[in-house]
Amino acid sequence: MPEAVTLRVAEPSDAGAVASLIAALASDLSEPSTASGSYVADVLRERRRQVLLAERGAAVLGMLSLSFHASLYHGAEACWVDELVVTPEARNQGVGAKLLEQAIQMARARTCTEVTLSVMEANTDARRFYERHGFEVTAVLMERHFQPG
Repeated sequence: MPEAVTLRVAEPSDAGAVASLIAALASDLSEPSTASGSYVADVLRERRRQVLLAERGAAVLGMLSLSFHASLYHGAEACWVDELVVTPEARNQGVGAKLLEQAIQMARARTCTEVTLSVMEANTDARRFYERHGFEVTAVLMERHFQPG
């Protein structure tokens, strides 16, 4: 029987593993990633941001990053899921579900009013995944991108 998947909050010493997962996500989207290990380590030190790691033994299987912010409209804190990445070899094994459910529990523990996330419109597999976990389309996300630097 394989080892169980465990979840934990990432520490700055995990920055390399997190940066590698972000690079893999960017590669899947055919985009470059500029998230260096030092940038990730700085993010991991922030109180309003958390990164959950899924591991089996010493192997990192995935991560979910989330941030908490004040919602003036709701008059309380809200949670945003920034990224959810599962390694190709760990997909369809419940790793993403475990990460997402833990994030929802963390948001509830902080008495957040909502958990928000975005997913590419064409990514039907991800959309079905989030819908199975109670998420629904309620808005249109709009972005304006800039070159870093």
